[in-house]
Amino acid sequence: MYHFTRCARWMTTLTMVAGTLAHQSRQAAVP
Repeated sequence: MYHFTRCARWMTTLTMVAGTLAHQSRQAAVP
């Protein structure tokens, strides 16, 4: 159970980081 929670939290962090990077790259691409 602990491993599942840790994995879920790690996946949430990765998703949030990916979303932030995509948002930044999108803003940078638009003049």
